[in-house]
Amino acid sequence: MGQYSWAYLVCSKINLDSGLIQSTAGTKNINDIGWDIMSAVKLDMDDRLRQLEASVPGSITLSATACNLCEECTRKSGLPCCQPDKMRYAIDAFGFKIVDITKDVFSIDIQWTTDRLPEYYTLVHGFLTKDEVSEALWSEIIGKG
Repeated sequence: MGQYSWAYLVCSKINLDSGLIQSTAGTKNINDIGWDIMSAVKLDMDDRLRQLEASVPGSITLSATACNLCEECTRKSGLPCCQPDKMRYAIDAFGFKIVDITKDVFSIDIQWTTDRLPEYYTLVHGFLTKDEVSEALWSEIIGKG
């Protein structure tokens, strides 16, 4: 990681509807429901960050969570990745402490699924590069805020 001079963080706070939280409370597959909600946001940001990678030579994306591109990961069976051009490692695999980052950098306390969905989920992606990314390019691909 020493080859990179810049580390950008993207935090997505996914607010959940109170009706959804109440209607799913105690559901056996509550973790699956939560994962489905987070996955849609994660995959969208993964796509945007890969677009940014294509525009910034020598950059790499660190995903918010483990790769979830395939229904069944071939690597778990000892086979090569089916989508090595799209697969990205999770940011926490490189020692980034997500709970601390969300609290110290974004002033957000992470909430977890228990027997019910939390009020919100938080995802943090990383983007490492050798050179600074222009604000215009960042806004064009990633967005503002």
